[in-house]
Amino acid sequence: MEINPFHNGHEYFLKKAREIAGDNILVCIISTNFVQRGELSVLTKDVKTRLLLSHGVDIVCELPTVLANQGGEFFALSALNILASFNIDTLIFGSESSDLNKLMISANNLEATDFKNGVHSNLGILKSNDILGISYIRACNKLNLNINFELVKRVSNNYNDTAVESKIASATAIRNNLDNVQAIKEALPADSLQNIVETNHELLFDMFKVNLLNCIDNKVNIFLSENGQLLNRLKIGLDQNPNTLLELLELCKDKNNSQYKYQRIVINVILLITADDYLQDEYIRILGFNPRASKFIPKQAFTNLADCNNKVATIEKRSSSLFSLLTANFQYNEFDRKPLIYKEINGF
Repeated sequence: MEINPFHNGHEYFLKKAREIAGDNILVCIISTNFVQRGELSVLTKDVKTRLLLSHGVDIVCELPTVLANQGGEFFALSALNILASFNIDTLIFGSESSDLNKLMISANNLEATDFKNGVHSNLGILKSNDILGISYIRACNKLNLNINFELVKRVSNNYNDTAVESKIASATAIRNNLDNVQAIKEALPADSLQNIVETNHELLFDMFKVNLLNCIDNKVNIFLSENGQLLNRLKIGLDQNPNTLLELLELCKDKNNSQYKYQRIVINVILLITADDYLQDEYIRILGFNPRASKFIPKQAFTNLADCNNKVATIEKRSSSLFSLLTANFQYNEFDRKPLIYKEINGF
């Protein structure tokens, strides 16, 4: 889950997930400082963790920035690779169609065909949750994970809705209206609304412009940049003097490269994430847990970021520093943080 931010739709999903899980342990893996679209999270990882644990999740695990800031296929593969360490037997995800059989058929057929054409030929034009669901199924197949799938049908809204029209609204709609508290206050719990952080987009844009020139001049092979070709496209866009990062992305996007892909590249440029195989350097890091679940947590899951120096952890440290700078969020030392422990009677 991305929890960007935590809203009533997430609350509904977790209620259904708990009904499916019964008394079994519910594990949730979350994007932390940055999310799949290449944007900063509007909630800190600690706030996300507290909200999830207080809404029935037993274990909250981190999906590091370099793995979360990806397209659906890599995003799903990274998440499932980490979750496999918990020996999960069931994966629960949201779905617009709520048709597992068709999603599984599509996932199997897509192994040898074009992704978009395959999706359209089997199910018509799919929406975001179903497409990501296919990526989850494909990831399980690739990792040889023998697990079941359970779907929670998406209700009341679509992933890309931009207006808040009911108490269950899309995260996109809520983010688009963050400056209008009256419009969104009924769509998310107070603990979520009160903890939303504001990104300094002007500073983000300035940092990107400086780093982009350095990357081009020094021929740095930035991850997802197609050997620097898309960096040059961004430089051409900057030469047209856009006033904001969003204006730049509008200038650069085309039928082969979406705005979100360019947003991911922007983050990769600022964090100096180079083309490499990051999956082999995944670490497992517990952000919080319910004591009843402690015996199900792998020993290697209590990673101390300060002591971990593989590529993925090193990037996460830079990511946390950048997040703190761009959101003026310096409340705690990210590198020495300990997992939050939630006790159902006394809370944290």
